[in-house]
Amino acid sequence: MEEIKRGKGRQFPKSGKKSKKRRYPPYFRRKKSSSSPFGNDAIFINYSEIDDYFNNNLDFTLNETDENCLLIGRDAWDGALHDFHTPAIPDPTFAFDKTKIIGFFIDLESWATMLNLSNAPTGLSDPKLYDFYNVLSLHEISHYVVCPYDAITNARLIRAALKHVDERLSPIVVNFFADLIVDMKLYRKKPKEMEFQLRETLKMSESIGKSKEDKEHSNFYKILIKCYELMWNIDLKLPNDQYLEITLDAEKISDIIMKDFEDETLWKKKTKQIAKILKKIIEVDFPKATIKQKAEVYEGVTTAPGAEGSKYPSLIPLDVQFVQVNPLEIKMGPKNPQNTNPWNRKDPDVEDVKNAEELANEMSLADFIKVNNVMGFVPKREVFATYYRGISKNLVEFKVMSKRPSGSIPIGIEPWVIGDQIEKLDILQSMLVSPKIIPNLTTRKWVYKDGPGIEVEKSIPDLMIVVDSSGSMDWTFGKGSKNKSAYHLAMIASFAALQYGIKKGVKIAAINFSETLIKQDWTTDPSLIEKVLLHYQGQGTELPTNDIKRMCRKGERNSLVLLITDFEIQNWEIAFQDIVEILSMGNKLVGFFIGGHKSLLNSPDFQELIGLGAIFHPISKIQDLVGLVIKEVQNVYNG
Repeated sequence: MEEIKRGKGRQFPKSGKKSKKRRYPPYFRRKKSSSSPFGNDAIFINYSEIDDYFNNNLDFTLNETDENCLLIGRDAWDGALHDFHTPAIPDPTFAFDKTKIIGFFIDLESWATMLNLSNAPTGLSDPKLYDFYNVLSLHEISHYVVCPYDAITNARLIRAALKHVDERLSPIVVNFFADLIVDMKLYRKKPKEMEFQLRETLKMSESIGKSKEDKEHSNFYKILIKCYELMWNIDLKLPNDQYLEITLDAEKISDIIMKDFEDETLWKKKTKQIAKILKKIIEVDFPKATIKQKAEVYEGVTTAPGAEGSKYPSLIPLDVQFVQVNPLEIKMGPKNPQNTNPWNRKDPDVEDVKNAEELANEMSLADFIKVNNVMGFVPKREVFATYYRGISKNLVEFKVMSKRPSGSIPIGIEPWVIGDQIEKLDILQSMLVSPKIIPNLTTRKWVYKDGPGIEVEKSIPDLMIVVDSSGSMDWTFGKGSKNKSAYHLAMIASFAALQYGIKKGVKIAAINFSETLIKQDWTTDPSLIEKVLLHYQGQGTELPTNDIKRMCRKGERNSLVLLITDFEIQNWEIAFQDIVEILSMGNKLVGFFIGGHKSLLNSPDFQELIGLGAIFHPISKIQDLVGLVIKEVQNVYNG
């Protein structure tokens, strides 16, 4: 293989195949994007482009020092990957930007690690520079494979932090926790290298981010560094007078982290505890950039990603930027750049929707909304549908059966006589009668008959969901199982039935009624039904039985009509006649009357409807609604 010399006499292999020369390769930009934290003159080169550069296939030249850093940086990244057994993560992009203090971070657009190789101590030998880059590479890779590892874990930690801080500040707590976790694990493996990198970083940050008045670092910076000193049991020579204020809190946090350190099931609990401790500190150190404050006060100060999607962006202290870059970033979140409004996405990623539905089962609607506001799993317009779809998933398991013979079963023993099939002769039973087998006398056989069996019905009814969204059907976002609002539980029951119908391939129709009627004709598209169900109106109540009747007539098959209402009906006389006609057409109607009394069913009208096959459930305990709806749907479809 031909070799060429370039930079400090190093040898770089030249590949046999020459790549096509490009003026602006995809991973090499001279101009930063609008979301980039780097300066306008920053240079970027992807890991996969390095050989192209040294083969003179890229249209620029780095100086000798930067070339050396690039090679050492690549080797350091390779070493870090090897330590983690080469996980499947995106290739990093190396940057050269001497104008900024930005170091290493995960890019929110590509989810690849960004490594600013210019952000390193000067005067280090090559082995020491390798150690510095290697530790930072290990740290970033750890976020992929250790903590938070994936979007689901990150969202769960966000929810824990939200118990004490608001949505804007919750990522700060989670990133603080994650950094301490991954660095503690790394310190146990490479204590000398980790301590070396930390000390060098402290030297570099000594003159960065201190306030002009006190000439001190921000409290958030100080508590983070103090935690490292306590957890690693090292002496960083921190000035006691400046760190005294945060020492007690740092000790509490260190104790929380180190207790049962390897138990990942405690991560949520620990994040919640740390959020309570950090609350006042981060509220001071990460203020909102409000319109009342003069722009020049924050000139050059980085704001959090997602600023365009929130009322006011958060300001990040310069010293925090130096050690964490951006503690408000969502590590391992949805693959959607936070610096663009997540609610503008037309089609959320399938994996993001799946994650959101899984989380719905773990929290209240109120918490789910907050977590999604931070994580951006699904657009805002789809939050309610995603939540109810997730919480109602698999609540109903249907097997539509009818009986049929399924084979023979033995019922008794009788003599086997000459002329019977020889295969039916049972030798064992015959010998139990006599050791000598004598045809017609001691020979025996089993007698069988057909037994019962099951088979799937060929035809099942289509499903119509009719929901009352009047003002008396209240809808609140309570906490978890404590949420007993009528419309909330009606949505869980309705979404459970909807998901069953879609799985079975039946058509679904929906009617949402109050003073206004909202409906969706027969369809197999669940999103159309979800939109109708989630349109809460909060007005008066008129039962739309005429529209139910018309919808039944449009159907290709008979219908199962689920009616959920509090039965404060203003047009019962007309509704009664329509229901009689609906049932006479061969349809099935099951009504759930929230707040109704059993005595209601003794009236002549209801007795007549029951005689025609209708089923009604007066529900005195609202929490019984979901179970009753599921039970009735199962009864219908299970025959």
